[in-house]
Amino acid sequence: MSRRPARPSAAPLTGAASRRGFLQLSGAAGLGLLMSGGGAQAALPQSGGRIRAQMSLSALRDPMLATRSQMTNFTRGWLEYLLEYGTDGRFHPKLLDSWEVSEDTLTVRLQLRADVRWSSGEALTAEHIAFNLRRWCETRVAGNSMAVRVAALIDPETGRAAEGAIRVVDPRHLELSLRHPDATLIAGFADYPAAIVHPGFSEETMLSEPLGTGPYLPESYEPGKRAVLRREDAHWWGRGTGAFAATIEYIDTGAAPGRISEAAARGRIDLTDDTAADLAQELAGLGWNPSVMASAATMTARFNLRDPLFQDRRVREALTLITDNRVVLELGLAGRGSVAGNDHVWPGHPDYAPQPPLPEPDRARALELLREAGLEEHEFELISIDDDWQALSADAIAVQCLDAGVKVRRRRLPLETFWEGWRAHPWSVTEWNMRPLGIQSLALAYRSTSAWNETGFADPEFDRLLDQALAIRDDTARRPVMGELQKRLRESFVIIQPFWRDLSLHSAPQIYGAQVHPMFEHHHTTWWRDPPVDPEGAKD
Repeated sequence: MSRRPARPSAAPLTGAASRRGFLQLSGAAGLGLLMSGGGAQAALPQSGGRIRAQMSLSALRDPMLATRSQMTNFTRGWLEYLLEYGTDGRFHPKLLDSWEVSEDTLTVRLQLRADVRWSSGEALTAEHIAFNLRRWCETRVAGNSMAVRVAALIDPETGRAAEGAIRVVDPRHLELSLRHPDATLIAGFADYPAAIVHPGFSEETMLSEPLGTGPYLPESYEPGKRAVLRREDAHWWGRGTGAFAATIEYIDTGAAPGRISEAAARGRIDLTDDTAADLAQELAGLGWNPSVMASAATMTARFNLRDPLFQDRRVREALTLITDNRVVLELGLAGRGSVAGNDHVWPGHPDYAPQPPLPEPDRARALELLREAGLEEHEFELISIDDDWQALSADAIAVQCLDAGVKVRRRRLPLETFWEGWRAHPWSVTEWNMRPLGIQSLALAYRSTSAWNETGFADPEFDRLLDQALAIRDDTARRPVMGELQKRLRESFVIIQPFWRDLSLHSAPQIYGAQVHPMFEHHHTTWWRDPPVDPEGAKD
């Protein structure tokens, strides 16, 4: 199940002033804005000490219902996964010892590790995994995106696991019988909502009565402020086998680069979750070490086809024709990434089908389409999170519309407010994580029945092609069907997808093992500090 590793990137981390200057000179003031590690590896890992990571802290939820990696990075301390996707571009077993997929992908056999125990001392068994698989199959649970990932196990009549689809062979072995082929089932087990919970799990008691197989347990969690994980030395992991830091502390500084920079300068944090372009130079000046990686992480300015305004294809096409993705890459990310082609499949994906370049922006044609639709005087609204790169990217799209003579106002929302209604926004920009396979992204985001389909795109032919592509196990053989899917999505003008992101994380000189992950995962068990101290001397 190996996949191509993500390529390293040496993209410059500068350019913030020129981006902001361009937006100001190009009329950003007319947007009607509404304010609503990996350093060098030391000789031997050191055990002990506290590591403080900057990250947004949303209200904690059942991991199965999470909508961002950051929502599960804290729970990774005690809730582990069957397998994980590594920074080397390969899948690695975690709670699994091995897995086997038949040639027709209709039968999957899972073998668990023999030594895993819950924090209560109870052994992990195949029955526990079967419990998780069955709950992932519950299509009637609102927000359960895992149902899309395990759709091949679900009876569409009941909205639950099909009879005989999940069979426990013995305490360490399961056999899955798929209703139809799905080459992405195993890959879906590594995605962040797929954390393995105990059968006694409850969202209400996940903090007060935590049960997990990981080496940490939660000590506290304050949304928007601070959260703490403590290592359990008596855990089955044992000491010296990873989980070197005694304490992992998360601090929510807010998304503004200035606040993160200040926290770093005052010694309040040791590493960042996701370093924005405006912040990288400042952290480098503090002697912090960057970890940079190209990825399929992206952003889409998507149109919501549930809104009557965007049901008119001419409107979507017009706004897409105005937007030059190259400009959005430069102004939104300071060029840290590569231009995308409005089809949500990364050229680095093993199943990517090359597409012709996008046509050059055509403002005259765009205005003609808006006149045909009777909307040449309409004022559109583009919504984003009030952060750095997403807001700047949305500004870059809006400014191009203004320069073309199309009225657009911008609205920035706080992170929590944005995500509360993310599927209902008429036109907004949404961050999308990398998935190891291109077909995963298309199935999660654009299948008509997906819980994460925020566009309202419902195309029976697209769904049929998805099923056809999912049935092809070989990535290369899947490319012709992928080409049809990519072309159909692009020609539907459902999204403006300007770029693929180069991701970066910065860590203080005393922090080791903290590498940026292409899917924003935090693997606490690889982090350590030298010397392994509890940094109580941070400057206020």
